[in-house]
Amino acid sequence: MNISKILIVILVIIGLTVAGIYYTGSKKEGLILKTEIQINGSVSGNTTVAEIENITAHIEPYSKIGVPTISGLDAPGVMAVVIHKTQMIGFWTSAPYTGTGIYNITIGLAPDANLKPGDIVSVNVRVVDKKGNNIAIRNEEIRYE
Repeated sequence: MNISKILIVILVIIGLTVAGIYYTGSKKEGLILKTEIQINGSVSGNTTVAEIENITAHIEPYSKIGVPTISGLDAPGVMAVVIHKTQMIGFWTSAPYTGTGIYNITIGLAPDANLKPGDIVSVNVRVVDKKGNNIAIRNEEIRYE
């Protein structure tokens, strides 16, 4: 075989491999909960002040490529978790707390959560100071549509 035919075969193999990886990674594999949390407060020296004013959230499908991963929790931070039938169905997820503002947190739900349309989940949101002490806590129930 000449070099151009070998090159074409290699490119076809690479193309098929990339297409297979993309296809496998883009399949809908589970659910995530996307939140928007409105907080009034501040961080100044050793003092953290916060009031969780509003939580809006919705559940949507995600692909393997977009799966949120487990990471360390921020302190001071805004932390959130999802609870269904008294069980956590996702990992605690957080964002650094810097004071008044809107915080967007995406929580990956466990593959075995088995949520069905109409199910109610509780979103537990906490603001913690730099030592991890709770400054503000709020729960919001949402319906999976």
